[in-house]
Amino acid sequence: MHTAHNVAFENTVTPLVMCCDSDDIMDKMAVAKIVEKWKEVVEKREETKYAGIIANCAVMATGAILGSDFPMHLQAITFYDVYYKYHVVGDKLLAYRSNLIKQTSPYPSFPGEKFTPLDIKYLEIKQPLIVLHDKLMVKEYQAEGYTNNIPIVYTKNPQAFVYYHIFRMRRVTKLFVRIKSVIHYIACSHLTGQKRIVQDSPLPTLTALLYPLGCIWYYKLLMIKKKIQGRSFSQL
Repeated sequence: MHTAHNVAFENTVTPLVMCCDSDDIMDKMAVAKIVEKWKEVVEKREETKYAGIIANCAVMATGAILGSDFPMHLQAITFYDVYYKYHVVGDKLLAYRSNLIKQTSPYPSFPGEKFTPLDIKYLEIKQPLIVLHDKLMVKEYQAEGYTNNIPIVYTKNPQAFVYYHIFRMRRVTKLFVRIKSVIHYIACSHLTGQKRIVQDSPLPTLTALLYPLGCIWYYKLLMIKKKIQGRSFSQL
């Protein structure tokens, strides 16, 4: 999926770009509302001030907001603040300025792996996103999708998750996020056979302190890895 996003971002020619997954359905008025809002920004000559537009998603089965809404008083918010300051829950629709997202680094790929977490690109962007409280996308998470199989995804893509958690240790200042990332970094590093886990960590002291917890998570992932060898998600 991440390589498809790289190709999409590289080839887009429109002012805004967004990606829809296989379990996403756009509201019939979504594009019109996004374009209308962005025209207002352009007319005010403020397009360089913003990274793009963010909106709510809905759960297909119920129509309710997926996760939680943004604080009502906010007109704009950075991707970082969505999840790490205001603790908004759930996936959101993201329509970014094409020229801005092209300035970020492409998603890296790793031999033998097929997944790299997508939010690393959005965490690079400092400009805020304009908030639309509308539910512009409907999501239906598939049983075999990444969201419902995170531990399995970890075991199949440990190099990508080592990269991802090193990135989060460097970019996210919240202590609870760093603690989670260190634990995952230790576990995934063991899966890759890495030896200098503490020495190569951006947070070596915290990594040393949390090493036992990281090893516990590693053994749990190792058990999952042995269980799924040669089997698809649907066979588990």
